[in-house]
Amino acid sequence: MKTIKYSESVGWHRELFIGVLLAFAGAGSVRAAPSTAVILSPGHPGELMPAILRAYHSGMGQIMIPPGIYKLPEPHGAFYLSFDNLRNFRIRGKGVTLLRTDPTKGGIQFTHCRNVTLEGVTLRCNPIPFTQGRIVAMSRRKNYIDIRINKGYQTDLTNSARFPSWPLGMVFSAKTFRIKPGTRDIFPRQITKIGRREFRIFTTSSFAFIRIGDLMEFRGIGIADVASIDCRRMSIDDVTVMAGTGFCFYEGGGGGNRYIDDSIVYPPKPRGAVIPPLRSSNADAKNILLADNTFINPMRMPDDRGSSFFDTSSLIWLQQCKNILLADNHVIEPGPAMKKLVGVGPDVSNVKRFGAQCFATTGSSRARH
Repeated sequence: MKTIKYSESVGWHRELFIGVLLAFAGAGSVRAAPSTAVILSPGHPGELMPAILRAYHSGMGQIMIPPGIYKLPEPHGAFYLSFDNLRNFRIRGKGVTLLRTDPTKGGIQFTHCRNVTLEGVTLRCNPIPFTQGRIVAMSRRKNYIDIRINKGYQTDLTNSARFPSWPLGMVFSAKTFRIKPGTRDIFPRQITKIGRREFRIFTTSSFAFIRIGDLMEFRGIGIADVASIDCRRMSIDDVTVMAGTGFCFYEGGGGGNRYIDDSIVYPPKPRGAVIPPLRSSNADAKNILLADNTFINPMRMPDDRGSSFFDTSSLIWLQQCKNILLADNHVIEPGPAMKKLVGVGPDVSNVKRFGAQCFATTGSSRARH
């Protein structure tokens, strides 16, 4: 495959780079390679999706996105980037960061696609899609607790556009920044703002594991970072999610898809923050529904904090699936809340695993940014 640099085709401009991907007339390919170029630049992020679609409809078999940070414009729909009915196409983005500024919107959605590869990109959301604070007081019966939002984190916990009426919460150790042993998901029945950064959280029941000084995190409204809906033979390869807004990788319907060397990482501390982010994502690392013949190998996570949508029990959630193949060499530090690698819902059959281990048990401290 030949990649033509911008300087070779139409001259050099310091803000314009080219990623030209010429299709080959290989097996299953019917497109000829055009002679035109697709010009992309981090300085023109609004051109990213149109350029990808132009490359596809021009008959290119793939597109190479020039490296850099692309601050994507606000989308009109639920996802920043949406692709429908692509066939036999490859999106290569090594060194590319796709930056979103609305944590209630998803990252990339593929619908009814066949044999499409997404490779190398990092999806990041800033601001991060959750907030966190310290427990500073509680009632004797522990039916309500007062928290003070950590500096640098969102203080609009009662904003219904950013947080659900009863945002899912979780308790963390202030010493280790890990999920506290014995914790479980907490659904507040009422939240009242009592100060500039202080909130009173009324709970449905008392929780013996809560102590003053503990840290607590609340998840905001968000949807998937990478979603595949009724897609087949998709390859999501070496894709990194930072501060995931929902299910980091969601698959609904379709089958024969694979996930190779994907990662979920912590975001940097927000400006002015002292305490690092407690979570790497808003919900599950991978959520697979109504799919078959899916292959996952391996997935890298810093620890168990991307895994807590179903009572902090599983990293990957499967429901109404069959013929799922998992490699058990996920690089992860399993915290005390991680009960199992895979959570299995209704109508799941033939889940196979191979590999030497489920977890890396080095005991090393979590990565800081």
